Amino acid sequence: MLLIDPPHSTSYLLPEDDGTGWGKYSSIAVALDGRIFAPPYSTGASKVLVIDPSRNTSYLLPEDYGTGLWKYWSSAVALDGRIFAPPYDTGASKVLVIDPSRNTSYLLPEDYGTGVEKDYTNAGAPDGRNFVPPYSHASKVLVIDASH
Repeated sequence: MLLIDPPHSTSYLLPEDDGTGWGKYSSIAVALDGRIFAPPYSTGASKVLVIDPSRNTSYLLPEDYGTGLWKYWSSAVALDGRIFAPPYDTGASKVLVIDPSRNTSYLLPEDYGTGVEKDYTNAGAPDGRNFVPPYSHASKVLVIDASH
């Protein structure tokens, strides 16, 4: 894990080994407590990566989401502090929820299929819902309602 420290004009690698392989992580979201969470993206990652800047450490959450290709491309923090990652491609069919307050992650039950390039990005709205516009092979906006 490369840490770039602009105030000190330096950069360095964190000591933890976060695995090998291609395309491990493609997005990060900063939780309300300052930790940074990255959902697994491709074959090089199967677990959520957590970076704790206050301790200069990183670790993996225990839940395993497999080694499939192109699982989660984006992530966004909702008003309640949970982080939502919509399924991107063939490696994922359900929304990934990261709960920093419990230091855990889980999948929502709704299945959106294993089609290619479904959902590319998402954003939290002021009412607590996250909106995911359709990408290449999706035709409808996905709404993630954090209140449920």
